[in-house]
This record gives sequence, C-alpha cells and structure tokens, in this order.
Amino acid sequence: MPAHQTNARTLLMRIFDSWHQENVPQSSADTAFEIFASELALRPYGLGLENIQDGIVGSGQDGGIDSVFTFWDDNLLDEDSDLFSEHRKPSDFSQERLLELWVIQAKRSASFEEAALDKLENTLRRILDLSQDLDGLRGLYNESLLSRVNLFRRAWEKLLVRRPKISVNVVYATPGDVQGVAPQVLVKQRMLRKALLDLFPPGAAVACDLLGDRELLARFNEKPSYSLPMKFQENATSGNSHVALVRLSDYFDLITDEHGKLRRYLFDWNVRDYQGPVTVNQEIRRTLENPESPEFWWLNNGVTIICSDATTGGG
Repeated sequence: MPAHQTNARTLLMRIFDSWHQENVPQSSADTAFEIFASELALRPYGLGLENIQDGIVGSGQDGGIDSVFTFWDDNLLDEDSDLFSEHRKPSDFSQERLLELWVIQAKRSASFEEAALDKLENTLRRILDLSQDLDGLRGLYNESLLSRVNLFRRAWEKLLVRRPKISVNVVYATPGDVQGVAPQVLVKQRMLRKALLDLFPPGAAVACDLLGDRELLARFNEKPSYSLPMKFQENATSGNSHVALVRLSDYFDLITDEHGKLRRYLFDWNVRDYQGPVTVNQEIRRTLENPESPEFWWLNNGVTIICSDATTGGG
C-alpha cells in the first residue's frame, strides 16, 4: 500500500527538489537525495557539500550503504589526515578521545523496509570485522565503500593503545513516517544495534536511528545561533572593541554546542578555523593537560573574535 502523503513529506520533497537543482543538478535524484539526507544527518558537524560528496559510496555493490564518514576528536578524517602520517606515532595523540563512525542509508521511497536493515546488518558484520581482510571483500563491495570503511579501521587500529571512545551511528533515512513503521522493522532495527554492539568493546556507544519526513524537515529548519553569550571576568571597552579576560572553560562553552560539537559556522567570518589534531594543536593539548607545564596564559596572546556586533553587561 502506498504511504499516505503528509504535509511534512510534501514540504520536505519540495525543499529537496529545490536543493537538488541548486546544489547538485548534474546528479540523479537518487544520488542527490543521498547527499541531501547525509548532510542533514550530519548537520551538527557543519560539513561542506564537498565533504559530504566525498563520503558517498552508493554506486552499486554498496551493501546497502550510501555514505560513510569517520571523525576523530570531532574532525572528519580523510586519506591526508595527520593521523595517518607514517611519521606520527600513537603516543602523539591524546588518550580517550572520541572516534566516530557514521553509516547512512538514504532512499527516496516513502517507507522503511525490513530488507534494507537486513542488508545493512550483513554488510556491517563483514566490513567491521577486524579479522576480515578488506581486500578479500573486493568482489562483494565497491572500492569507494571499502576505502571509506578502511579509514575507520586504520584509525581504530592505530589508536587502540590510546583507548579511544568508540561511537557508531547508523542512520536509515527516507521521506516516510517513523510513527507508522511496521513492528518488524523496529525488531530489525534492534537486531542491527545488537549485532554492532557485539563487534565492539564494552562501553562503545551504538545508535541505529530512523529519520523520516518530520525528522529530516526539522533538521533542515534548524538555524545556527549567531547571538551567543560569553562570560568574562574583567573587560575594557573602547568604541566597538572589547578586550576581556575569559576562562578557557567559558570560551569552550561559546564555541561548542549543547552536544559538545564545535560551532564550525562561527569560524566562517573569523581569522583562523581549528585545523584539527595537527602537531601544533597536539602540543597545545599536552600543555593544557600537563599540570607541570607553564601557565598556558603566558604562552599565548589571546584570541581575536570578529563579529558584526558585541555588547557587554553583567559579566
């Protein structure tokens, strides 16, 4: 039976059609929806369109997976990431930081199918089994999928001695109604999560989420907040300029959201974005973490923030 058309679905698909023509007109509607849904699923990370497109793997022999992304310490990994340099040792990287894998399946059909979850489970069991050589799976899966999964596996293996916090997130997105999902689909969703938990050490965080028309529409309508408070201890003001003494913890609260993710959009208009776990940033982190290090304040001359307006009041 065809899915009942809802206002949320109508609005979502009209938005998608416009987004498709504006951003990736050369792509088929199916591929464009994979990119569109992946961007919405990863909205908190503020990835650009090029980053999202690099993660698309759904091109035949994809095992039911449309996109794959790996993050280390809140930074998207690719082949050129500092983590994979042969000159970098595991001890160069911080302990117990977050290593995240995102696997996304996105279909334009307005329903959630048992078969899709079955296919995901079978594929993930194979490609995330570290005893299974990925080269032996080349007859089953395309090169893009194996290459993107290999980023996660290489990162995990290199960082094992640093005890990374593992987070695995599987998203199945369609313009369907999550509230109307068949009970069998929910059972398969739970089975998929259990299968993933069995692949990872105790303490790993595993989520398997269904995103439907309402959920995708809500994510599209999320607007980043540019008006944010920053607590300060002391300040001096001259015209439109302010110099303030700010605790590092309060500065951290300014540049991260409620999930602890970096508000990357704040850096679009500013002088320097965070460049990831490169050598200088690793050294800064070690300085901050080591109680025997010199006071951090004396080693740095402050942070400049460019904004359209700034006012002070009440600290």
